[in-house]
Amino acid sequence: MLESDKLQNKIYSLLNKRKYSEAFNLLEEENKEFQNNKKDFLLLAEIAGSYITLGNESYNLESVNQGMKLFKNNLETLKEVITEESIEYCLGIHKHVVG
Repeated sequence: MLESDKLQNKIYSLLNKRKYSEAFNLLEEENKEFQNNKKDFLLLAEIAGSYITLGNESYNLESVNQGMKLFKNNLETLKEVITEESIEYCLGIHKHVVG
């Protein structure tokens, strides 16, 4: 499992190259690993935010919804590791994508 900053760098690198399926697959893999051990909630925040960013850039509603599901299911815990502004930013992108 990658650390949150390494995951962010890897995802942005894939997005910059428009390798959307690779980015989605990496997020799926990281999410599955996180769900098995649930240790690093900063990593979960990065996974959720990256799903939303990916969905926004690739017009992939499934990805955006996956990110929102992670945020909603873990909101109280995530508030302990990231700012409310970061959460609101992701919610805003979600609202923009789904209309």
